[in-house]
Amino acid sequence: MSPQDVIDSYVKAVAAQLPMRLRDDVARELRGQLMEELAAGEAHDERAALALVRRFGRPADVAARYHTPYTIIDPADTRSFVLAAIGGALLMPQADPRLPLSIAPSTQQLLYLAWIGTLVIFFAARSWAIHRWPESFRWKPSRPPKGVSMTAELMAVLAFVLLEIVYLAPGPVLAFVSGGRLDATRFVYTESFMQPLRLWGFALLLPVLAGLHLYAGVTRHWNRLAYTFAFLIMISAGIQLGWHARYGQVFVDPDMDIAARTVFEAVGAVLVLVGLIQAYREWTRVKLPEMAAGYSV
Repeated sequence: MSPQDVIDSYVKAVAAQLPMRLRDDVARELRGQLMEELAAGEAHDERAALALVRRFGRPADVAARYHTPYTIIDPADTRSFVLAAIGGALLMPQADPRLPLSIAPSTQQLLYLAWIGTLVIFFAARSWAIHRWPESFRWKPSRPPKGVSMTAELMAVLAFVLLEIVYLAPGPVLAFVSGGRLDATRFVYTESFMQPLRLWGFALLLPVLAGLHLYAGVTRHWNRLAYTFAFLIMISAGIQLGWHARYGQVFVDPDMDIAARTVFEAVGAVLVLVGLIQAYREWTRVKLPEMAAGYSV
């Protein structure tokens, strides 16, 4: 091959990876640049031409310098894609025959593959839209955090207290709330569930969570230690509920038992996921340095 054939082949390989509207101009510019550099060198044979184009880089890399290639999943979205895949796996029904929402292992694999496929399509569409309409995805500054709301924290405390009452005395509470339409005798715990390790494991976590939220509401602040305890306890509570769903009966009544373990399975998965999200946010939280004294904007 002649040196010009080597350069022409290289230019074609680069231009083939560019949009049609850019190919002719880029090919003309790149070919001229390479021919000038080859002429300025000491050797002008095939080997010199090959060494020259290899120094320029792979055709795909050179094409990317002229035009950002479209990617199915943008590199900037890799972390979001992984987190979404893990979150979907946590919320997906498990292949465990002890669980009320159990599915076959083959079905679970198909569901997970379907979830991954859905994510790929979503992120591919998002990547295409960003490249097609970049002005619609321009960065915008986020509002500064408003701080801890006492009302929100006290509502969380109330929710934990009510959940504790319902958990410890489901029959009387549900019968009272329903005006007697629900039979309290259908919500009687089994003896195995009444064992201290099973019953009180989750029950002891709720007051701690309520206390942490009460502290945050009164002080209008979440310090790092309290926040860390909060998400660790939330993850522990979710694991405890998942254990309830897997291990033995909860209620004596078979129908109520299936319903309770279904709720435990779903709520436990959500609590674990929320706790992991909070842990991840705390781990990746950016701490800005304090401004120098006298500095103003």
